[in-house]
Amino acid sequence: MGDTTPRLLTQLEIHSRDSEGNLAFAGRGGWYDAYGWQHRDTDWFLITIGSSGNVTVTLDAEVTSNLAEIGPQDCNDADYLQLSVTFGCHTAALDISGAPGSEIWLFVASNSYSPPESHEGNEFNYLLQFQGLAPSPVATQPATWSTIKSLWQ
Repeated sequence: MGDTTPRLLTQLEIHSRDSEGNLAFAGRGGWYDAYGWQHRDTDWFLITIGSSGNVTVTLDAEVTSNLAEIGPQDCNDADYLQLSVTFGCHTAALDISGAPGSEIWLFVASNSYSPPESHEGNEFNYLLQFQGLAPSPVATQPATWSTIKSLWQ
């Protein structure tokens, strides 16, 4: 999947939500030059399906952008399961069904690897909206920083 391999997944935790598991996330994407080549910023998210078994995700962005569900959750075999694209005033949307508690990989990125000529700057704003997410995960075992650091010593 090229530059879309997840290096870090942002886990969206809901600390304050309504009864449907709604969440709005304001993000920023963009483009950058590395070693003489243009690249796009790809934002990765890990979400958890709520008790209804259905999650709806919508994306509004200042430039044409991709909203994708990725799977299986193995970087060697991951591919697009669903892809929706924003165009102008068109909102991208995904409907995801699964067992409550299942984790889903999503990503948001510009549709292009360099800024559109009509766009000023190297960044753009976007808004992701979710319906049907699970509440925040609950820790199942206590851990200290010493315990966590010892895993890498």
